[in-house]
Amino acid sequence: MSPEKLLISIKEIKKILKHNYNIIGSINRLDGEIDYNFRVESSDKKEYLLKISRSNFNLDYIDYQQNRLQYFYQIKIYLKYKNSKKNY
Repeated sequence: MSPEKLLISIKEIKKILKHNYNIIGSINRLDGEIDYNFRVESSDKKEYLLKISRSNFNLDYIDYQQNRLQYFYQIKIYLKYKNSKKNY
């Protein structure tokens, strides 16, 4: 089945977020090669990334993606901290 026939609506994403995570907020679709990716900003201004993959997708690859995202998040925090310590 082509990816175009598998599109998930923003309305469906809002239901998933509310039902599974009790999150309400704005949702933006992000590009993805394989998964459906969404940037979520909750009503309390927290930011999330929601990834939806096919049920038969390789879990090792999903773990790999998750590890990369956590790594980049830590780098961002480190750089933000490091830059705040500079003397101008």
